[in-house]
Amino acid sequence: MQYHRRLFPGMGNCDRTRRKRHRMASESEVYKMINVELARDYVAKIHRQLGITINITNEKGIIIASGIPSHVGDFHLVAYELIKSKTFIKIIETPTDGLIGVSEGVNLLLLHRMEPIGAVGILGNSDDIMPIAKMAKLTIESFFFKNQTSQADLI
Repeated sequence: MQYHRRLFPGMGNCDRTRRKRHRMASESEVYKMINVELARDYVAKIHRQLGITINITNEKGIIIASGIPSHVGDFHLVAYELIKSKTFIKIIETPTDGLIGVSEGVNLLLLHRMEPIGAVGILGNSDDIMPIAKMAKLTIESFFFKNQTSQADLI
């Protein structure tokens, strides 16, 4: 208790609890963010090795990594709708005029602790790319979990 009072003079047990709750809230915000560098590295490697175009969006539907670098920073309506509705999959077989810039492909919701953290989209025929899309989803979620676990150890 003496150590605590030296660092935070005038703070009793109530203040310490409030400070802890505040710290926990900021940690939960960290858990909602996908590591952009990791996502871009993953997408670049997949694109280079397999020639597959992948988009990864954050929890707001903004593309943070893409096999088409000019798409980074764009808003992705299909991903946003997946995230907000917590729908697990959206297959685009024939792009319509209402979805400008949307191509044929599969979009899957990315989850962490059953909460949406983003989406992954893969361009191509849904029958051909579905297994790859599922593998990409699992891989990204696993990277995310490992990364968040490492960050939690540092906090």
